[in-house]
Amino acid sequence: MIIIRVLMLVGFALLGRWMQLHPERIVPKGWFIGENTFGARLLRAQATVVGGFAVLAGTAFALSTALVPLTSGHSVLQVIVWLLAVTLGILAVSYVRKEVKRQPLYRSTSPHRWP
Repeated sequence: MIIIRVLMLVGFALLGRWMQLHPERIVPKGWFIGENTFGARLLRAQATVVGGFAVLAGTAFALSTALVPLTSGHSVLQVIVWLLAVTLGILAVSYVRKEVKRQPLYRSTSPHRWP
């Protein structure tokens, strides 16, 4: 059961990464007039916040789910595991944000507006 939970949480984190890398695929074609309109910028901001939360939560919960059974019920070790999991989750979020910034802004080739 632990393996299934860890795989689901890793999938949740990967969904958050995909959401941040490809916000234009979240909405249908022609939804916004242009890529710098208020709605398109708001969509990118929402994808950043929701995707960042998904990466943080997915990473932290996957690591804690995998490592807490190794602590044998010791509360101090469980706190250490949680702190480590949250720290690695924050590092994962910062890595994904750097990855997003390296990627060029999506330019639509569709005649039907953005995306």
